[in-house]
Amino acid sequence: MTARLRLAVLADDYTGGADAASMLVRAGARVVQVFGPDFSRAVLENLSLDAVVAALKIRSVEPEVACAVLRRVFDTLKPLRPRQWQFKYCSTFDSTERGNIGPLCSELLNLAGESFTVAVPALPVNGRTQYQGHLFVHGVLLAESPMRDHPITPMRDSNLVRHLQRQTSRRVGLVPLETVRRGAAAVRRHIAELRGQGIEVALADAICDADLAVLARACRSLRVLTGGSGITAALPATWRCWEPGILPARATGVGNALLLSGSCSDATLRQVSQWRDSGGVVISVDAQAGVSHPAGEAERLHEAIASVIAKGEVPLVASSSPPGARTPAASEPIERLFAALAARATAELGVRRIAVAGGETSGAVIDAIGLRAALVGREISPGVPVLSSLDPPGFTLVPKSGNFGPPEFFRLALDTMEK
Repeated sequence: MTARLRLAVLADDYTGGADAASMLVRAGARVVQVFGPDFSRAVLENLSLDAVVAALKIRSVEPEVACAVLRRVFDTLKPLRPRQWQFKYCSTFDSTERGNIGPLCSELLNLAGESFTVAVPALPVNGRTQYQGHLFVHGVLLAESPMRDHPITPMRDSNLVRHLQRQTSRRVGLVPLETVRRGAAAVRRHIAELRGQGIEVALADAICDADLAVLARACRSLRVLTGGSGITAALPATWRCWEPGILPARATGVGNALLLSGSCSDATLRQVSQWRDSGGVVISVDAQAGVSHPAGEAERLHEAIASVIAKGEVPLVASSSPPGARTPAASEPIERLFAALAARATAELGVRRIAVAGGETSGAVIDAIGLRAALVGREISPGVPVLSSLDPPGFTLVPKSGNFGPPEFFRLALDTMEK
């Protein structure tokens, strides 16, 4: 069995887990990512690990369901005795007034037997910053950014202290930037004052990586942390008696490649256009047909994929929905469509290398191919790692959140997987 873990990260979606895992690997940590609540702890045996990242699909489900999944995974990882637990959510704080960030923060505190945690969503490398409790995306208030009209978790309030307080009965407070800039000792004193006032969750301001480093040092003794991958990335520098390392390389997929895009974010639409403009083959999904006649649309797309692969080319299957057109009711059948395409392509077309754009799409594809654990390798861009499967072996996967990655993402992913 692996030695005591330094960190167990519980991420609320699959690409969010990959984001956190990649940040840890960049810092030199040895990391395995597991998917869903049904992974086997045995797959972690005989590996010298610093961290395990459990990627879960609990961002948009009912809060009660999300908390039940969190409890199952906590119980599975608890025998590894993690020194710290982190509940990881998106740096844009994706959530509704019911949750799920508030309920899951509270549940993790209950499970760990703790009464206080911080919430640090800032991810400066991707333009997410927090000041005076307000979240900004590339300098624009969250409520004025494209996240305002997200089809599942529209973010209409930039004040995260107020937004989080709606989701939990625990009192929510703030660690302001001026305190962070005075250093870790000042942050610890402020936290002590907040706790004395009955505050149980404190949003922490941060606008650059140096702020995150201060917060990581200040919170080194907290057993429970919450936040985006920015604070995750800052944690290894605080670990005592630790040296960076790498996990032994494993054989990865060398079969055919498939690119999938279920996200309609601006960043992903630019990436699809870049692939097309560079001469890549794009197969467009008819979203309406995917909802009304899923079997027929799946068959059409599979035949198109098979034809492109037979010519020795790599197809990119992309949703045709324009921004704002995807509704919660339409999302589920579209994700099932992508899942069916991935499952059939791996079973019938020898596909072993897959790059996926979109958090929900990535989750559907990972489940469809039965991936339960993977070594986390190099990043191709911040928050976008290459995964080499452990259970089952033989796949290489590059999943990413819709808003992540440069315009040439698909070309970079393909080139990296080929190497």
